Amino acid sequence: MLNKKIISTTVIEIIFTVLLIFLLVFIREKSLSYLYDIQSYSEDINSLGETLATQNLTSYNQEEAGSIVKDFDSILNKALFLLQFVLPMSIILLSLIFYFVIWKLINNISLMKFFLYSISLLIMLLLTIYFTLSQIAYNYAFIEESPIAWLLISLFFLIIFYYFYLICLSTGKPLKECCKIGIKKLRYLSLFYILNIITNALYVLLIFVLFFLSFVGASIIIPSVSLLVVIIVINIQRQHLVKKISKIN
Repeated sequence: MLNKKIISTTVIEIIFTVLLIFLLVFIREKSLSYLYDIQSYSEDINSLGETLATQNLTSYNQEEAGSIVKDFDSILNKALFLLQFVLPMSIILLSLIFYFVIWKLINNISLMKFFLYSISLLIMLLLTIYFTLSQIAYNYAFIEESPIAWLLISLFFLIIFYYFYLICLSTGKPLKECCKIGIKKLRYLSLFYILNIITNALYVLLIFVLFFLSFVGASIIIPSVSLLVVIIVINIQRQHLVKKISKIN
C-alpha cells in the first residue's frame, strides 16, 4: 500500500511531467515555425544565387540581397538559441524546482545542500542535453559536425554522477564521505541503482513517445497510462533506495 509520502511525491512528479511535455511541445512548434521560415529564405537565397550568376553585380540591388542574408542568419541564430539554450535551461530550472520539493518531502534536505549536491549532476545534465540537441541540429543540417562522441561521454558521466547524487541526497552526509560510501557499497547498491536507471530510461522514452505521438496526431492513451505507472514505480523505487542507502554506516 502506498504511503502518504509516495503519493505526495508521485503527484508532484506527475505535475512536473505534464509541464515538461507542454514545454517540449511549445519548443517544437516554435522550432517548426523557424524551420519553415528558414526553408522560405533558403528558396530566396537560391534564387539570389541564380540571379547573381546571370547579372552584373553593379546592376543588382545589393541592399535587398544583404537584407535577405541578414534575415536568414537572424532566424537561424534564433532557432539554435532556442534549441541549445532556452530548452535545456528551462528543463534544468523546472527540474531543480520540482525535485527540490520532492527531496524535501523525502529526506527534509535543506535548499543549500540540495543545490550543492546537484551542481555536478546539473553540469552533466546540461552537457548531455546540449550535445543531444546539437546532434538533432546536426541531423537537420544546422551544424556541420556530429557531437555523438561527446554525447556518449557526457551520458556516461551523467550516470556516474547520478549514482553519487542519490547517495548524497539520501544520507545528507558530506560529499567526500558520500563518495567513499558509493565506492565501498557499489556491489550492494548496484542492482537497485540499475533498476532505477532502467525505470528512469523508460520514463524519458515514454515522454518522447508522447511528444512524437502528439506531433503526428495519434492516440496517446496507452503511453499516458504507461507513463503514469512508471512514475508511480519510480517514486516507490526512490523511497526504497533512500531507505537502503540511509541505513549504510
